[in-house]
Amino acid sequence: MVSFKLAEYLVYPEHNKLELNGVQVKVEPKIMEILCFLIQHRGQVISREYIATNLWPNSVVGLDVVTRAIFELRKVLNDSAQNPIFIETIAKKGYCFIYDINNKNNIKTHKKTKIKKNTLYAILTTMILLTLVFWQKNLLITDIKGNEKYHSTAITQPDTYSKMPNFGLSKKILLVQSSSSEDKLNQVVLIDSATNKRTEITKKDANYLYPKWASNGEELLYLKCKREKCKIIKHNIKTGLMHTVLLKDNYIMSYDISKSNKIIAINYLHEGTNTIEVVTIDDNSSNKTLIIPKDKNENHSLPKFSYNDEYLFFVSNIKTRNPHLKKYNMKELSTHRVNKNFYSILDIEPHGKNELLISGKKDGQFSIWSLNLNKNTLLQNPSNPLGEFQSDLSSSNFDASTIVYKNWKRNIIIGHSDLGGKIEVSNSNAIDINSIYSRELQTFYFVSNRSGAFEIWSSHHGETQQITLEKANSLGQPLLSTDLKKLAFLNKSNILEQLIILNLKPESSNYKYDFPKNSYLLNWSSNGENIIYSYISDGQYTLSSFNIKSNQHTKIAMNAGMYAKEQTKNNDLIYVNMSSGHLMSQNKYAEAKSIVNLFELNAETFPRGLMLTSDWLYYVVKYEKNSQVMRYNLNTKKVEFFYQLPKNSVVTQIGGDGHPFIIYDHLIEDNAQIILLEQSQQNNTQLNKDK
Repeated sequence: MVSFKLAEYLVYPEHNKLELNGVQVKVEPKIMEILCFLIQHRGQVISREYIATNLWPNSVVGLDVVTRAIFELRKVLNDSAQNPIFIETIAKKGYCFIYDINNKNNIKTHKKTKIKKNTLYAILTTMILLTLVFWQKNLLITDIKGNEKYHSTAITQPDTYSKMPNFGLSKKILLVQSSSSEDKLNQVVLIDSATNKRTEITKKDANYLYPKWASNGEELLYLKCKREKCKIIKHNIKTGLMHTVLLKDNYIMSYDISKSNKIIAINYLHEGTNTIEVVTIDDNSSNKTLIIPKDKNENHSLPKFSYNDEYLFFVSNIKTRNPHLKKYNMKELSTHRVNKNFYSILDIEPHGKNELLISGKKDGQFSIWSLNLNKNTLLQNPSNPLGEFQSDLSSSNFDASTIVYKNWKRNIIIGHSDLGGKIEVSNSNAIDINSIYSRELQTFYFVSNRSGAFEIWSSHHGETQQITLEKANSLGQPLLSTDLKKLAFLNKSNILEQLIILNLKPESSNYKYDFPKNSYLLNWSSNGENIIYSYISDGQYTLSSFNIKSNQHTKIAMNAGMYAKEQTKNNDLIYVNMSSGHLMSQNKYAEAKSIVNLFELNAETFPRGLMLTSDWLYYVVKYEKNSQVMRYNLNTKKVEFFYQLPKNSVVTQIGGDGHPFIIYDHLIEDNAQIILLEQSQQNNTQLNKDK
């Protein structure tokens, strides 16, 4: 284990750990990166911009991310910004690592050593710095499962350009690769995971999808799509011969081929819904086809043949329920449900005779799950690091102890404009979203999965606290009451939605109410007794009010929603007419008048995405990858620029009235790499016994 000593701390960079007096503390990977980066540049003043550029390459991040990381690092090291031991803040310039790493107290030596102390210090210092450089270069190739039962190998670099791996004989992996995330053309590539040799199978002249090894291990199949037409091609990599197996005048989203190589299941859009068609391939006659039966609004996806071709597994989706995992009996031509307990399913993959791997979200947790098809028992594989999930599962036909998949890492943080003073929110390396800020309480309330499932959290002057125990798959944005004593939010599921009223006072009761699907909380009424919300049904918005005392819903306006607020002076209701795009004002007599046409301003309409003051309307104009906050003068009718959002950001609140501020979600990292996961020899032996 590579480590070095820093004052009284023992630092393990590879394991993101520090040890003090025998007690180990885990830190976020970026916190460890910053510590090592500062030590590499010890004695130098380095700016926040320089840190962000080097540690968040190819990403646009706010400098508050660096500030937050330094704040967290100081907490771990018990360091003080006012009286620093390790990290000194240089006003308007940046930071400097000031601790003397050559300090004799930092290195234990024997009194009788013949090596001169200065030489020893220099050698050890060099070793530490080389360790840091080596660690930073190899940081991204780690054992993502962190479990001794598995050994993982990174097949590609962390980006989003490689996908759809398929594992074959001699650890040869097929995958689709492109040059960038915006590249419309890609190619099929063969990677030998033992030697890392890369061979191009196709040219980069079309949209290639789902390369798969045939059961003989010498031929492969892949989709080749141009415009809306797709064909499945069989390609012999030894002879180079290719021929078209199936041609379809539809865009094929996925497919699978049976182990016998005689049946193909294709997934495509048919009459408005995703459909699975089973095609029997016979070189001596025309192909026979069969569409798997389904309900009118049912969508089928992810077809996968079972180990012995007896069943075709697939996922069934209807908007009003969780996805159902189903199997189609190829002999009896009948469909049976296998599982209905997942909130979402990203991929499925048969693994051996009696096991089905499922990449999905259940009870708030993303993971790869193992379903025993005989016992109908579900086992969660080692849990994911925060912010990670998997897709594109592939299990070898030739080696059941090995799987390959695409591992995603997503980090979304909360950013903000100047709030006045040193106000910061403590972000994590997971997903922190849907934040609101209370200037009166100087507190952020937001949704985060930093503890695993999604919960509501608060952040006050850097002190962060989890304030719910919902273990939710999805939570809506919290809404703070006018008296600052309650939070309202929606716990969203595929089946129903629940409104939860959370009392912020200790020992106070919380309340839950069933709510319409596709609802959006907009605002509390001025008296604090009603919540104004909108919901979508059959494509139409309805603006409604819910009284938390009487548990009664009251419709306010049709074709209205996404923004609503009661004016404190006269109780006039401000809302958006979703048909005309006008921002409307309605008095107590239900008389409405237009304030401004939002369509003409190119304004986005979403909860807390507008703010109306006596003189100004603040709103968001969205571009392809970034957005701006503009303001419209109600008196002069002129538009002014107000705030530029970082790339890949979404506004969650415009607040502050006379002193406006902007709160937003900011996507920091969305990288992925292909991972080869192999079971240990002991577990592999047990797996073969279970067969």
